[in-house]
Amino acid sequence: SSDVCSSDLSLDAGSGDINVVAAANSFVGAISLRGTNGTLTVGAAVDLGTVNLGGTFDLTSNGAITDSGVVHTTGITTLDAGATTNDITLDSVANTFGQLVVVAADDVVIVEAAATSFGDVASTTLTVTSSGAITQAAGGTGIVLAAAAASTAASFTAPGFSISLTNVGNDFGAATAITNLRGLNVAITDVDDLELGTDRKSTRLNSSHIPLSRMPSSA
Repeated sequence: SSDVCSSDLSLDAGSGDINVVAAANSFVGAISLRGTNGTLTVGAAVDLGTVNLGGTFDLTSNGAITDSGVVHTTGITTLDAGATTNDITLDSVANTFGQLVVVAADDVVIVEAAATSFGDVASTTLTVTSSGAITQAAGGTGIVLAAAAASTAASFTAPGFSISLTNVGNDFGAATAITNLRGLNVAITDVDDLELGTDRKSTRLNSSHIPLSRMPSSA
């Protein structure tokens, strides 16, 4: 069956799971969730209100994924915007996630009030602002970005914390792949050439598996 909700929707399962899966679901307002594990399939864009999940969160949409509230998850959070033309923007400053996985999206923006961990990511661009270390899992395909030549593929900001993105499958895209890189100690792995933009501040930068090109650093 399919459901259309023209106002905000709040689902509270207590300590139980939430499972709403129907490709034709459409929600005009914000969706708030409380429970352990959450699975949500939406046939259009989705706006997350207050989300508190003590386990995993699987979200599939056929449009942009945004947040008007704060999202808290502790398990693996899998986000699928349905196509490489749809954006994911989760930029509430108090957000905290478990490991983040992006199945398909165009531009992805993540803001987290704690350390940020990635599994596999497949998108056009990736912009991350973290209040802790930025890391990724060792297995899988890594972070694969499809930004066109002369575009900005990635930005990672974690002032005072380490950035370690060393999965051997990483491919940060085309020219000027990482325009912003701010962290205490930074380690980057890419499958081919990588150029760093002018806006980077780190105590130590290590690179592997890549011919590394660096533009002049910003002040």
